[in-house]
Amino acid sequence: MRSVQMMLSDLADNEGASYVDGSPPSKYGLTLPTLQSEGLDLNRDGKTDERDLMLINAAQAESIMLRRYYYDPRLHLLEACMSHLNAAVFDTAVNMGPNTAIMLLQRTLSLCGATVEMDAIMGPDTLAAALSIQDQPSLLHAYCIERRSHYIALAANDSGFVRYVVSSDGGKGGWIRRAELYLDPKYRATDEEWADVVDYLQRSSDGTDEDHR
Repeated sequence: MRSVQMMLSDLADNEGASYVDGSPPSKYGLTLPTLQSEGLDLNRDGKTDERDLMLINAAQAESIMLRRYYYDPRLHLLEACMSHLNAAVFDTAVNMGPNTAIMLLQRTLSLCGATVEMDAIMGPDTLAAALSIQDQPSLLHAYCIERRSHYIALAANDSGFVRYVVSSDGGKGGWIRRAELYLDPKYRATDEEWADVVDYLQRSSDGTDEDHR
């Protein structure tokens, strides 16, 4: 397992500490809609808006992240696994939501030969399935690869996601770097393999990829 403090350090490296005036705005990876759902009115003006997001500090953001994306969806159960699987699934939950993170785990477990219900619930059955995989490092790598494939599929089906998958210079975008963070370097996409992915996404965007159509 990866410790909570190490996970938070990884998350800080991925998300940064600056306020990002995006759609939606975010800080420390915490989005404005999430902050609004928390009802956190830091400047006490009777509403939760961008000014409150600008005021939030690292400790407050980490507390919300851990509760909403780790403990509430019970991802901490994965600490029983002898790998960094808990950290990889947590980072996916922050990035894509707990349901998607758990569904990707359940899909990975099924691909690894375990019997598990695809219900997006992190419960004793899913944990038992994860623990039943004897090669725990391989399970972690399989999850990271499944996550990477999920991101690429999203970009292939919606060009609006391409900027998160492919960087402006044609390299790996932020989503892909996150997916490969806990992946053994030998399983990370090589430059040649990544060039093929970029070409595939371009053809998908142009409508010239037969498999995509």
